[in-house]
Amino acid sequence: MNIFKAIASFIGINRSWLTLLALGGVAAFLWVEYATVRNERDRFRAWADVVCASAGTTFAPAAKSKLKPGAQCRAEIAALAKFRADQARLTAQTLADAAVKRDGKINRDIASAAKSARTAAQAAAAMEKQDAKVTADHVDADWFDALNGLAGLRRKAN
Repeated sequence: MNIFKAIASFIGINRSWLTLLALGGVAAFLWVEYATVRNERDRFRAWADVVCASAGTTFAPAAKSKLKPGAQCRAEIAALAKFRADQARLTAQTLADAAVKRDGKINRDIASAAKSARTAAQAAAAMEKQDAKVTADHVDADWFDALNGLAGLRRKAN
């Protein structure tokens, strides 16, 4: 118990100095915290200036403007984000339209190729039929007509 009395007596005698020391410690703590907050604020401001400059505007409003700091920058960034989304949507739509157009061309090409294959097969069959009719060295107009069909040329009207 004597130790507590000694501590209490020491505090009583040096109370003003201890209070001053405690206030000095609190003041030093608050000063360090203020410096930390100020540094964070300055880093944020530098970051905001870079971001806003990238968006084509400034973080600080014009001198006579009633806008809050960052309001114009926020609006510009939102407009750029909307533009980017619109462009992505339009690009996707353009690509989808091109795919539909390409598919239509492919389908038409397939149909044309199938028609050409059928025509070629019919022409080959007609030529075989006319070759079978050939006697000796003589061919007739139907043979030449079949030959023209095989070559993809115009045939006589029936």
